[in-house]
Amino acid sequence: MNSRTHSKARLFLLFLVVCLPALAFAVTVTHTSETDFLQGTFDGTTTNGSGGVIIDSIDKYVAWLNDDTEVSSTENNSEGAPRVLADGSGGVFIVWEDDRNGGANTDLYAQRLNGSGIEQWAANGVAIGAASLDQVNSDVVSDGSSGAIVVYEDRRNGSAVDIYAQRIDTSGAVQWAANGVQVSSSTPSGTQTNPKAMPDGSGGAFIAWPDTRNDASGDLFIQRINSSGVRQWGNDDVGVSTSTGGQGSASGLELASDGSGGVIVVWIDSRAVSYGEYYGQRYNSSGSPQWT
Repeated sequence: MNSRTHSKARLFLLFLVVCLPALAFAVTVTHTSETDFLQGTFDGTTTNGSGGVIIDSIDKYVAWLNDDTEVSSTENNSEGAPRVLADGSGGVFIVWEDDRNGGANTDLYAQRLNGSGIEQWAANGVAIGAASLDQVNSDVVSDGSSGAIVVYEDRRNGSAVDIYAQRIDTSGAVQWAANGVQVSSSTPSGTQTNPKAMPDGSGGAFIAWPDTRNDASGDLFIQRINSSGVRQWGNDDVGVSTSTGGQGSASGLELASDGSGGVIVVWIDSRAVSYGEYYGQRYNSSGSPQWT
């Protein structure tokens, strides 16, 4: 291969790493010859923890060297909205929405690929949330023990939309109740949607979401679940921001560790201006706010 071809290959990989967002189906890409190719519509990249690059695609086929890795082969159904998390061993966990059980019944499935792009769990994936109606809009984080915690929006209760979660171990066995445990309180009306999660460092997770229980324009609530999927901050959740005006923008919601066992939450808030400003709050491990 001449130097010009090498330069083009480097520029192409740099483009994939820098310019594309990171969440979707994935395989490790290693360039070995001019005939290698990447197949699919690319959504982003992440690292595999072993010096490689993971290319993400919204297609259920993903390219690995000169061949494809098929994550799901339920050919007559659609799969979408994939989420990917490095497994700490050179591979990835992949979670996606899947309508194999009926077009009006979208469920969540997961698969693990090793560093060679080989499926590690059951063919076509393991059910994360397959209750009645829809389980959608997921987020996935590490459980700190080589497994993952998946949080998602669940519509099994009809008009109510709630937040559920499931934990899955490294072998693909779900650790909590079949079809997940309810994270958000079961008592309020309104909807709880688009959750964001962060590991709590003890096998559980902090989970925050937009919530219309008090205000149709949306507030923010947060909950902590332990390694067994049990709520730690009461059964009514903790209101992060319940001021007049909308705080329910899922696009602006982010979580980060405070380095002391707690969590920092940031969000877009329109209490003062209609276009929104960023606000933040810190919670300790017991769910008490630390900033005023």
